[in-house]
Amino acid sequence: MTLQECRERIAVAGIPKDPVFPGETPIRDCAVEAAVMVRSYLDDGDRFSTSGDLKNGLASYSYAMGWHDAACFYGLFSPGTVPHQELTGCFRDVPCDEGMVKKREKYEEMLARALDHVRPAPDPGSCLFPWADTIVETARRAWDEGNLAAQSGSQTVALFWYSYGHGWLDFGVRSGSLAITGDRELFAI
Repeated sequence: MTLQECRERIAVAGIPKDPVFPGETPIRDCAVEAAVMVRSYLDDGDRFSTSGDLKNGLASYSYAMGWHDAACFYGLFSPGTVPHQELTGCFRDVPCDEGMVKKREKYEEMLARALDHVRPAPDPGSCLFPWADTIVETARRAWDEGNLAAQSGSQTVALFWYSYGHGWLDFGVRSGSLAITGDRELFAI
């Protein structure tokens, strides 16, 4: 898969132009916020990719996908087809140079720190707690997948997973599902 194919799969998965939730409601606001973030990071990825900065294009698209999948998980978007199930040997058009290794290391460290600085915000006895806990666990699994990819030498796939996992955490924080317990600068809030 190429970076452009990854981008197209995110776009085809669907980003609602208008949330399906009517009126002024908290859930509608979350859907609008998620759609804005996904579109924004797709646009960033497009700008990076067009200028030849493919590693930042990959990081932006992956982050957008994390937001998209988290919004689908919360029922804010209709689930679509996303490429993260087909990542073996992926992003062959993104150079794996020293800059990519440094970018991957930065995102690895950033996601590890972010995981240490959040917790589910809802009370453990509430109906929302398991949903918030799943956000953290999904980001943790993404970190694990990134580590496996890095250990096997696939820097681009590792960068994908680290950025993707961070998208889930940022969705959790922005939606109020996660509380920040430490460094707030790690999150898009």
